[in-house]
Amino acid sequence: MDEIKDIYPVEVAVEPSGKNAVPAEAKYDNEHFVFDAATGIITEYTGESYRLDVPETIDGVSVQTIGADAFNNNRNLIYLTLPEGLAAIEDGAFESAYQLSFVEFPLLPGVTWLKFDASNMPAMVVGFGFGPGAGVAVGIVIAVIHGLLMADFTGALMNIFCVTCFVLPAALMYRKKRTYPVAIVGLLLSVIAATLAAIVGNLLLTPMWLGVPLDAVIAMIIPILIPFNLVKGLINAVLTLIIYKSISNLITPKKDQVKGK
Repeated sequence: MDEIKDIYPVEVAVEPSGKNAVPAEAKYDNEHFVFDAATGIITEYTGESYRLDVPETIDGVSVQTIGADAFNNNRNLIYLTLPEGLAAIEDGAFESAYQLSFVEFPLLPGVTWLKFDASNMPAMVVGFGFGPGAGVAVGIVIAVIHGLLMADFTGALMNIFCVTCFVLPAALMYRKKRTYPVAIVGLLLSVIAATLAAIVGNLLLTPMWLGVPLDAVIAMIIPILIPFNLVKGLINAVLTLIIYKSISNLITPKKDQVKGK
């Protein structure tokens, strides 16, 4: 696995090239963090980066907490990566940070180059509410914006492929029969489809464009790629059910509103 990490922080379903594609000034901006080494709390960020990776350590001390008001009223930050080992985010840490749109963090212990984000959830919510075409369109827009922010066009292509495979099964099933059991079964199929798409995408694109040996990618499939994408997909599916249930009656005609629990 060290071979892979040294060459590129490969991501399966999303952002395969995230870190290395980010301009240097948008990565670790330690000098602009006000950090309490005694407590491990970031109390303030004074920089102006639009894309920021919060480091795991500052001056050799582990970052444990993002303190209240640390990013309060920050009008520049759009994309934030949180570190492995972060224990808490205090109330108000990102209050009035109106432009913050993308947040990601490690999902599997020890696999810090694979990050979770919830960007598939809004695409699926739109797919349930307005149909599979609209859901895929939203997913593509999010993927393109992400690719532009990260200067990561390989990742954007992977995102488009995977979000399409995530949205279509559930959205197509739900369009035919708008019930919770159908939504749940559809989401489970979507998770499987997106996981398979991520594996295929990595096998095809990662060796070709990122220079990672095919054998190294194959070696990651069972221990890393499948678990990561299944867990990521399931979290996005659960978030979809929670969010869609709360807004479904507002965005769908009464005759099409969800039936059942």
